[in-house]
Amino acid sequence: MEGESSCSSLVRHIYNQHRRDAWNTLVKRTKILGIQFFVSFFLLSAFQCPNKVYNAWKGPFAMNLNQFQDHLETNYKILDYKSFALRLFFFELEYVQIELGKNAIDESIETTVQMFQDNYLYGKSLYALNRVVEPTIDTRGAALYIKFPADAQSYYQKRHPYRFQSFSFDTLQCIVEQLNISPTVFKMWLEKSMQIKNIEQIYDQNITVFNERVIKRCGILIGYFYRPENAYSNLKTVDEYYKSSSDMRIFDASSSYTTYTSHVLVGLFICVVLDRLVRVLLAAISFIYPSLSILHSSMQEQLRTIDIFSVEDLDRLLLNTTYENNYQDCLFIVHDKYIVMSMIDFNETSEKILRQFYNCTPLAIISIDTVSNVKSDCIVCQNNNCSQCIYFSTYMHNINFNPSQWLHKRLIAISDQYRDNWEQTKEVYFQEEKRQHQLKRVIEEEAQYQQYRYRNRFTRMSSHSTPASANFIAHFRLAGWKIVSHSLPEKMCSICLEDLRINQCYAQWPCEAKHTFHYQCMLDALRAGNMCPLCRYPVDAASLSITPAAIRSMLIAIMRHLSPLQ
Repeated sequence: MEGESSCSSLVRHIYNQHRRDAWNTLVKRTKILGIQFFVSFFLLSAFQCPNKVYNAWKGPFAMNLNQFQDHLETNYKILDYKSFALRLFFFELEYVQIELGKNAIDESIETTVQMFQDNYLYGKSLYALNRVVEPTIDTRGAALYIKFPADAQSYYQKRHPYRFQSFSFDTLQCIVEQLNISPTVFKMWLEKSMQIKNIEQIYDQNITVFNERVIKRCGILIGYFYRPENAYSNLKTVDEYYKSSSDMRIFDASSSYTTYTSHVLVGLFICVVLDRLVRVLLAAISFIYPSLSILHSSMQEQLRTIDIFSVEDLDRLLLNTTYENNYQDCLFIVHDKYIVMSMIDFNETSEKILRQFYNCTPLAIISIDTVSNVKSDCIVCQNNNCSQCIYFSTYMHNINFNPSQWLHKRLIAISDQYRDNWEQTKEVYFQEEKRQHQLKRVIEEEAQYQQYRYRNRFTRMSSHSTPASANFIAHFRLAGWKIVSHSLPEKMCSICLEDLRINQCYAQWPCEAKHTFHYQCMLDALRAGNMCPLCRYPVDAASLSITPAAIRSMLIAIMRHLSPLQ
C-alpha cells in the first residue's frame, strides 16, 4: 500500500467532513432561529400580544392617577396615536385599572351623552358616556368620558377583576364609606392586607350592591382607553357632534376582556421558537460532542478481531502486506486468516461519498474460515447457518478491477476449508449445470414431438384439447416416478382402468386431490391434454400455432370430404 494512501487519512477525512457538516447545520439552524424569532416577535408586537397575555395572566395593569396622566401625555401628545412604527417599541398599556378618586365621574343627566343605534330619536340606546369632572385629569383641552353600557343591570352583576392591593388608602376609605362600613371597623382592620381581604370578601358576597355604589362614586374603573375616530355621530343632540372629533377621549369600561387570538399567536410563537431552539441545541451538541469519533466504534470492534487497537497499527500492517496478498490497495489478506476490504478509496475526498460512512465502517474485516464462496460482485460468508453477502466496493471499479478472481485463487491456495467448500460447491454447480442441460434437451425433445404429432392433425385443430407445455412435461419427466408400495392405498388408474400393483411406477397430478395414475398413463395424458382426467385441473398449456402446413392439411381434408359428394 502506498505511503500517502492510508486508513488513518481516510478516517480523518470522514471525521472532518462530519464536523464540517455539523458546523454548517448549526449555522443554518441558528440563522433560521434568528429569522423566525425576529419575524414572530414583530408580529406579536404588532398585535400587542405580550400585553394581552400579561393581562390575561395577571389581570389589568394597575395605574394610579399620576401614572394614568403620564400615559395620556405619552400616547396623545408625544406619539398622538399616529406613529404605529414607534409604538411597537413601547410596552403599551392596553387593559388597565385606574382610580380617578371620589366623585370624579359626573353622573348628572345633563352632562351624560347617550349613544343610539341608527338614530337618537328611534334607535336603541347602546352606551352612556359619563364625563370626568375637571380638573381630575388634565387632558390638555380634550374632554375625558367614561363609556358604560346602557344595560347597567348586566354590568353591575359582573364581578370585575379589581386588584385592590394597588388602590391607595383614600380609595379604600371611599369604598368603605360607600358600603356603609363604620370607619371604626375599617380602622380595626389593622394592616392594609387585612382591609383588602375583608373588602374582597364583601365584594364576593354582594357583587351588585358593590358595583352600584362603588364604581362611579369612587372612580375605580377597568377597561380600555382610546380616541374615537368619528365613531359617535349618533349622539343625543346635534350640538354634541363635536364631541366625536379630536377633542374627545373615551375610557371604555363596558367591554369584557378577551385574548383568545393572542393566546393562539403566542402559543404558536413559543412552539416554533422551542422547536427551532431544540434543533439548534441538538446541532450544537452534535458539533461539540460528535457521535462519530476518530475511530468508529464498529471499526474498533473489527480491529480487535485481528488484535489491532489503533488505525495507525492497521496502516503499518497493511503497508507490510506482501504484494501477492494485496490487490490494488483495496483488498488485503493478513496473517492468512483475515480479509481486509476497503469499501472506499483511501484518498477519497468527495463529500457525497464521505457522508455515506458517517454511521458505518469504511473497512470490512472478514475471517477466511467463514467464506463459503466468492462471486463476481460479493463475498459470501456462512456463519451459524446464516449467509451474508459482502459486496465489493463500487467506487473503485474500472476496467481492470476484478477482485473476485484474484481472491478466489488466493483462498484456494491458502485455505484448505475454502478449497473443500469450493469443491463441494463446484460439484453442486456441476450437477445443476448437468440438470439444466438435460432439461433443455428434454424440452426440445417434447417440442419436436408436439410439432410432429400435431402439425397436420385436423382433428386436434377442430377439438378443444391442448397438450401440456413442453417445459412442464420435461420437468415431469426429470422429476422421475414413484414406486408403488404397501403404504399406498389400493387405487385404480382412471386412465387405463387397471389397479396399481406393487413395484409399478406411478405419478400424481398437481391438483388438490392428488389424483394418482400410472406414470406412463399420466405422461400420455399430459401429451394429449393439459387437464386432469378426473377433476379437470389445468397445468401449463402448450402454445401450438397454426402453421401454413397445418392450413394446407386442413384444406386437403376438407376437399377429400367434399369429393364423394360431387
